[in-house]
Amino acid sequence: MRTNQGASADDNGPDINVDIRPIKGLYSGININGSVFSNLTLTKHGTEVDIFTPDPSSSATVEVDLDEFFANSGVLGDLVPAGTPVTVTLTPVSGAPQVFTVHTNAFTTEAISITNLSGSSISDLTLGSPLHVVWTLPKTFAVAQVKLSVIAFDGDQTQPTTNSCNDEGSILSVTATSGDVDLPTTCAGTPTKQININLNVTGVNGERENVIYMFQ
Repeated sequence: MRTNQGASADDNGPDINVDIRPIKGLYSGININGSVFSNLTLTKHGTEVDIFTPDPSSSATVEVDLDEFFANSGVLGDLVPAGTPVTVTLTPVSGAPQVFTVHTNAFTTEAISITNLSGSSISDLTLGSPLHVVWTLPKTFAVAQVKLSVIAFDGDQTQPTTNSCNDEGSILSVTATSGDVDLPTTCAGTPTKQININLNVTGVNGERENVIYMFQ
Protein backbone atom coordinates (compact mmCIF):
# COMPACT_ATOMS: atom_id res chain seq x y z
CA MET A 1 0.00 0.00 0.00
CA ARG A 2 1.67 3.20 -1.21
CA THR A 3 0.93 6.65 0.21
CA ASN A 4 2.51 9.63 -1.53
CA GLN A 5 2.73 12.95 0.31
CA GLY A 6 4.34 16.34 -0.16
CA ALA A 7 5.32 17.41 -3.68
CA SER A 8 3.84 14.24 -5.21
CA ALA A 9 0.59 13.17 -3.58
CA ASP A 10 -1.06 11.23 -6.40
CA ASP A 11 -1.49 7.53 -7.21
CA ASN A 12 -2.15 6.37 -3.66
CA GLY A 13 -3.25 2.76 -3.28
CA PRO A 14 -2.09 -0.85 -3.51
CA ASP A 15 0.49 -1.47 -6.23
CA ILE A 16 3.43 -3.65 -7.21
CA ASN A 17 6.75 -1.84 -7.21
CA VAL A 18 9.83 -3.31 -8.91
CA ASP A 19 13.16 -1.88 -7.74
CA ILE A 20 16.42 -3.53 -8.86
CA ARG A 21 19.80 -1.89 -8.19
CA PRO A 22 22.81 -3.76 -9.61
CA ILE A 23 26.40 -2.55 -9.76
CA LYS A 24 26.60 0.34 -12.23
CA GLY A 25 27.27 -0.76 -15.80
CA LEU A 26 26.84 -4.47 -15.10
CA TYR A 27 23.52 -4.95 -16.96
CA SER A 28 22.33 -3.54 -20.26
CA GLY A 29 18.66 -4.25 -19.55
CA ILE A 30 16.19 -5.86 -17.14
CA ASN A 31 12.82 -7.35 -18.08
CA ILE A 32 9.92 -8.63 -15.96
CA ASN A 33 7.04 -10.88 -16.95
CA GLY A 34 4.11 -12.25 -14.99
CA SER A 35 1.19 -11.06 -12.88
CA VAL A 36 0.27 -7.55 -14.15
CA PHE A 37 3.51 -7.23 -16.15
CA SER A 38 3.79 -8.50 -19.73
CA ASN A 39 7.42 -8.63 -20.89
CA LEU A 40 8.03 -5.15 -19.49
CA THR A 41 11.46 -3.57 -19.83
CA LEU A 42 12.37 -1.66 -16.68
CA THR A 43 13.19 2.02 -16.95
CA LYS A 44 16.73 2.97 -15.93
CA HIS A 45 16.70 6.05 -13.74
CA GLY A 46 19.72 7.61 -12.05
CA THR A 47 22.67 6.32 -10.04
CA GLU A 48 22.60 5.44 -6.35
CA VAL A 49 25.85 6.45 -4.64
CA ASP A 50 26.61 4.47 -1.47
CA ILE A 51 29.52 5.32 0.82
CA PHE A 52 30.80 2.57 3.12
CA THR A 53 33.37 2.62 5.92
CA PRO A 54 34.77 -0.94 6.01
CA ASP A 55 36.95 -0.19 9.04
CA PRO A 56 35.24 1.98 11.69
CA SER A 57 38.64 2.81 13.20
CA SER A 58 39.81 4.30 9.89
CA SER A 59 38.72 7.35 7.90
CA ALA A 60 38.99 5.37 4.65
CA THR A 61 35.73 4.96 2.73
CA VAL A 62 34.59 2.97 -0.28
CA GLU A 63 32.12 4.31 -2.85
CA VAL A 64 29.78 1.87 -4.59
CA ASP A 65 27.67 3.12 -7.53
CA LEU A 66 24.46 1.30 -8.46
CA ASP A 67 22.18 1.58 -11.49
CA GLU A 68 18.52 2.14 -10.58
CA PHE A 69 15.97 0.12 -12.58
CA PHE A 70 12.30 0.74 -11.72
CA ALA A 71 8.82 -0.29 -12.78
CA ASN A 72 5.45 0.22 -11.13
CA SER A 73 2.07 -1.33 -11.82
CA GLY A 74 0.12 1.78 -10.92
CA VAL A 75 -2.79 1.50 -8.51
CA LEU A 76 -4.28 -2.00 -8.78
CA GLY A 77 -7.97 -2.37 -9.48
CA ASP A 78 -7.82 -6.00 -8.31
CA LEU A 79 -5.31 -7.34 -5.81
CA VAL A 80 -2.84 -9.96 -7.02
CA PRO A 81 -2.98 -13.25 -5.04
CA ALA A 82 -0.02 -13.81 -2.73
CA GLY A 83 2.50 -16.21 -4.24
CA THR A 84 1.93 -15.13 -7.85
CA PRO A 85 5.21 -15.76 -9.75
CA VAL A 86 7.03 -13.00 -11.63
CA THR A 87 10.02 -13.77 -13.86
CA VAL A 88 12.93 -11.34 -13.81
CA THR A 89 15.46 -11.52 -16.65
CA LEU A 90 18.73 -9.60 -16.26
CA THR A 91 20.80 -9.15 -19.40
CA PRO A 92 24.47 -8.47 -18.59
CA VAL A 93 26.69 -6.32 -20.76
CA SER A 94 28.52 -9.54 -21.59
CA GLY A 95 27.43 -13.13 -21.08
CA ALA A 96 24.14 -15.00 -21.01
CA PRO A 97 20.93 -13.56 -19.48
CA GLN A 98 20.21 -14.49 -15.87
CA VAL A 99 16.64 -15.52 -15.01
CA PHE A 100 15.05 -15.42 -11.55
CA THR A 101 11.52 -16.07 -10.27
CA VAL A 102 10.11 -14.07 -7.38
CA HIS A 103 6.66 -14.29 -5.79
CA THR A 104 4.28 -11.59 -4.65
CA ASN A 105 3.57 -11.12 -0.96
CA ALA A 106 0.27 -10.56 0.84
CA PHE A 107 -1.42 -7.22 0.14
CA THR A 108 -3.00 -4.61 2.38
CA THR A 109 -5.36 -1.80 1.40
CA GLU A 110 -5.08 0.02 4.74
CA ALA A 111 -3.32 3.37 4.37
CA ILE A 112 -0.96 4.93 6.90
CA SER A 113 0.63 8.39 6.72
CA ILE A 114 3.24 10.82 8.03
CA THR A 115 1.30 13.28 10.16
CA ASN A 116 3.62 16.07 11.31
CA LEU A 117 5.31 17.30 8.13
CA SER A 118 4.05 20.16 5.97
CA GLY A 119 5.22 21.90 2.83
CA SER A 120 6.73 20.34 -0.25
CA SER A 121 9.66 22.60 -1.16
CA ILE A 122 13.27 21.75 -0.33
CA SER A 123 13.41 25.25 1.19
CA ASP A 124 10.94 24.08 3.84
CA LEU A 125 13.70 21.87 5.27
CA THR A 126 16.83 22.72 7.25
CA LEU A 127 19.47 20.65 5.49
CA GLY A 128 22.32 19.48 7.67
CA SER A 129 20.00 19.09 10.68
CA PRO A 130 17.88 16.22 11.99
CA LEU A 131 14.20 16.07 11.07
CA HIS A 132 11.62 14.65 13.47
CA VAL A 133 8.97 12.51 11.78
CA VAL A 134 5.67 11.23 13.24
CA TRP A 135 3.40 8.63 11.61
CA THR A 136 0.47 6.27 12.07
CA LEU A 137 0.72 2.47 12.19
CA PRO A 138 -1.60 -0.08 10.55
CA LYS A 139 -4.32 -1.67 12.66
CA THR A 140 -5.46 -4.53 10.43
CA PHE A 141 -2.30 -6.68 10.52
CA ALA A 142 0.56 -7.49 12.88
CA VAL A 143 3.72 -5.44 12.32
CA ALA A 144 7.08 -7.20 11.89
CA GLN A 145 9.33 -4.23 11.06
CA VAL A 146 9.31 -0.42 11.03
CA LYS A 147 12.00 1.52 9.19
CA LEU A 148 12.49 5.24 8.53
CA SER A 149 15.03 6.45 5.97
CA VAL A 150 15.91 9.43 3.78
CA ILE A 151 17.03 9.65 0.15
CA ALA A 152 18.79 12.78 -1.13
CA PHE A 153 19.04 13.68 -4.83
CA ASP A 154 21.39 16.06 -6.60
CA GLY A 155 18.78 16.83 -9.29
CA ASP A 156 15.38 15.81 -10.59
CA GLN A 157 14.90 12.27 -9.29
CA THR A 158 13.04 11.23 -12.46
CA GLN A 159 16.05 11.91 -14.68
CA PRO A 160 18.71 9.28 -15.54
CA THR A 161 21.56 11.74 -14.89
CA THR A 162 20.56 12.31 -11.26
CA ASN A 163 22.50 10.75 -8.38
CA SER A 164 20.73 9.55 -5.24
CA CYS A 165 22.24 9.04 -1.78
CA ASN A 166 20.33 6.69 0.50
CA ASP A 167 20.63 6.83 4.29
CA GLU A 168 19.07 3.49 5.21
CA GLY A 169 18.40 4.47 8.81
CA SER A 170 17.87 1.83 11.48
CA ILE A 171 15.24 -0.78 12.31
CA LEU A 172 12.82 0.69 14.85
CA SER A 173 10.50 -0.88 17.42
CA VAL A 174 7.39 -2.48 15.89
CA THR A 175 5.36 0.00 17.98
CA ALA A 176 7.39 3.08 16.97
CA THR A 177 5.33 6.05 15.73
CA SER A 178 8.12 8.64 15.52
CA GLY A 179 11.81 8.92 14.70
CA ASP A 180 14.55 11.25 13.46
CA VAL A 181 16.46 11.34 10.16
CA ASP A 182 19.49 13.41 9.14
CA LEU A 183 19.08 15.66 6.10
CA PRO A 184 22.30 15.70 4.03
CA THR A 185 23.41 18.96 2.45
CA THR A 186 25.11 17.19 -0.46
CA CYS A 187 24.80 14.05 -2.57
CA ALA A 188 27.71 12.72 -4.63
CA GLY A 189 29.61 15.91 -3.83
CA THR A 190 26.95 18.30 -5.15
CA PRO A 191 24.16 20.22 -3.35
CA THR A 192 20.99 18.35 -2.41
CA LYS A 193 18.10 19.41 -4.67
CA GLN A 194 15.36 16.96 -3.60
CA ILE A 195 14.62 14.86 -0.50
CA ASN A 196 12.37 11.83 0.00
CA ILE A 197 11.41 10.76 3.51
CA ASN A 198 10.60 7.03 3.31
CA LEU A 199 8.59 5.13 5.90
CA ASN A 200 8.35 1.36 5.45
CA VAL A 201 6.20 -0.85 7.66
CA THR A 202 6.23 -4.60 6.96
CA GLY A 203 3.68 -7.11 8.26
CA VAL A 204 4.33 -10.64 9.49
CA ASN A 205 2.80 -12.09 6.28
CA GLY A 206 4.73 -9.81 3.94
CA GLU A 207 2.24 -6.93 3.85
CA ARG A 208 4.04 -3.68 3.18
CA GLU A 209 3.16 -0.04 3.82
CA ASN A 210 5.30 2.49 1.94
CA VAL A 211 4.90 6.21 2.67
CA ILE A 212 6.98 8.63 0.57
CA TYR A 213 7.03 12.29 1.57
CA MET A 214 8.72 14.30 -1.20
CA PHE A 215 10.39 17.70 -0.97
CA GLN A 216 11.60 19.26 -4.23
